[in-house]
Amino acid sequence: MCKLTGLEYGRYYAFFWNWLGLLLALVWIVVLSPKRAGWVVMLILLFNDSWFFIRTLRELGITTYLPPNFVSINGYHLIYMSPFSDQIAWAPQHVLPAIIGAWYFLFVYTNFTKWRFIELTIVWLSCMMWSPFATIGLTPFMVFISWKYRFEVLKDGKTIIHLLLTGLGFLPIAFYLTSSQVISNNKTNMFIWQAGVPEWPVYYLLYVLSNFILWVFFLRRTLATNLLPILWVTLATLCILPLYKIGMWNDLQMRANAPALCILGLFIVQQLVSESITRHWISVAAGLLFFINSISVFKLYAGFFPFDKPQNSIEKPFIKGCTNTLEFLAKTYGGPKAAKQYLMHENSVFQKYLLKKPNASLLQVRSGKLTGSSGN
Repeated sequence: MCKLTGLEYGRYYAFFWNWLGLLLALVWIVVLSPKRAGWVVMLILLFNDSWFFIRTLRELGITTYLPPNFVSINGYHLIYMSPFSDQIAWAPQHVLPAIIGAWYFLFVYTNFTKWRFIELTIVWLSCMMWSPFATIGLTPFMVFISWKYRFEVLKDGKTIIHLLLTGLGFLPIAFYLTSSQVISNNKTNMFIWQAGVPEWPVYYLLYVLSNFILWVFFLRRTLATNLLPILWVTLATLCILPLYKIGMWNDLQMRANAPALCILGLFIVQQLVSESITRHWISVAAGLLFFINSISVFKLYAGFFPFDKPQNSIEKPFIKGCTNTLEFLAKTYGGPKAAKQYLMHENSVFQKYLLKKPNASLLQVRSGKLTGSSGN
């Protein structure tokens, strides 16, 4: 579109596209919430992490591996970013396909037919075009929902052909994503027990218990029986993802947990608005916990006002005195080594067979100029 109308209009296209995605996400809430959908829409925007547990420990003087609002085990970060506030603001390209995909999968779970399997596959793989993390986060739900019908699908030749053709269509994207240097970077990719901290189980349990498992006591009593299996898959996904790190700030855990967080948040809010909050002490405790968690979301929204003057534009996107993307990444994330995780392997399948060869000036930016942009 920008090639037709000019680069300066790109901000408006992006703005419209993001709001369209958010509108589709809100429509799914209405579809999945036959009771008090308006309340569900309003409250789910306030769904957030249980930040006050870490805050309380810090007030008690326990600050080791506990920065103000997340867990950091010797640089192995466990960060909870709510899909409906932090991630919408920071990374809509990651979270919007995750939200739409998660709630579509939840709908299919209760309305499955054989042909839904093809729809599931298309939605699941289409998320790669926006965010591979969304596809990774949706994978446990894809497997769980379709597993029951695997033999029925395998016996249908027509369905198999459709699935094979669909998979082939997404192969170039898969080759592109797996050609990144971040996939094989041993300095940023590791299991949590490789962080060099023997006490890592304590901090891992603090993270998963306070943010995810704590809600089981509420949901297990109130959630419909047919939805409990998908709840267990959601909690298992949220507990397994923190065990492996990809990226300096653990983008895998921070982004790929968005689909599971969307389902968990929807379940919590639906139960809060559908049941009398005074009926049982667990409901009262859940409502109080939700309210305390939401305080930081109000703080986040309040921080947007008054609006600051823009530091850059789409025509001149770089700040900090940078002149290209890699230089900006190097200054932002701590040097050329950090920036190079976004580059492609020299002999990858995508570069060899699918990538148009760059000209000499681009090669200079990639090798010489990037190395010279920082002293380390």
